[in-house]
Amino acid sequence: MPLALPLSPIFWTVFRYALIAGLAAAAARRADPVPRDQRVEDILDNLDEGVTMRRDEETTRMAAKVGRSLRLGPGGPGIRMEFAGLGRLKLHRL
Repeated sequence: MPLALPLSPIFWTVFRYALIAGLAAAAARRADPVPRDQRVEDILDNLDEGVTMRRDEETTRMAAKVGRSLRLGPGGPGIRMEFAGLGRLKLHRL
């Protein structure tokens, strides 16, 4: 019986993480797939790194791209992550 007490908090922590992972997997299966527009993908791939902003009379447009590389060890496997986004802000006077 003395070992049951220390295992109890570990069990509930693992149970919570498994429950959250199961709910996330179920939600991902039920979600409708979003159609991919290859023209938009090409535009996001061709963005320069950094943030750019363009303004004209009624519209402000912004584009941003940030990338990071992570490697496990000096010669180990790695991944490249990129965040790219486009935005537009239009203000109209009423």
